[in-house]
Amino acid sequence: MTSNIGQDIMLSDDKNKTKKVLEVMKGYYAPEFINRIDEVVVFNKLSKKALRNIVDLRIDELQDRLLDRRIEIELSEAAKDWLTDNGYEPQYGARPLNRLIKRRILNPMSIMMLKGEIKSGMTVSIDVGEKGELIIVPKTTAAEAEETEKDGGEELDSKKNDASNGASNDSSSN
Repeated sequence: MTSNIGQDIMLSDDKNKTKKVLEVMKGYYAPEFINRIDEVVVFNKLSKKALRNIVDLRIDELQDRLLDRRIEIELSEAAKDWLTDNGYEPQYGARPLNRLIKRRILNPMSIMMLKGEIKSGMTVSIDVGEKGELIIVPKTTAAEAEETEKDGGEELDSKKNDASNGASNDSSSN
């Protein structure tokens, strides 16, 4: 269980933070409830450096989820900085970052996968655009480009054959 009780104390420069937070907790919860708690751990506020490390962890988790689909994520340093800056709210910890990743990366990628814009075997590049927003760009791998070219070439050959067969059929029927 986590709680934000005493967060205002944790954000201050007070030297006795832990003791004061525990006092606030005792005033907030009933003694019967506090008696059931085995241990209380008071966390320090999250630094931007720690949040940057959490960005890497969350993207690694996302990459693990995409392994079975053979989709790889390339997140630029600028995108990592963007996520760190826009997902940082000292009073709320890493939760805003998690919501931001879901809203700006997971949801758009899911829609792109449903539309067929992101397919198995692709690499997805995530960067910051000119207007300062995150951009998600599916990149075709060399193998996929070769396969598409091969399929497209076969399609063109079959269309040429159909056209020439149709032309010869038309001329024989006249």
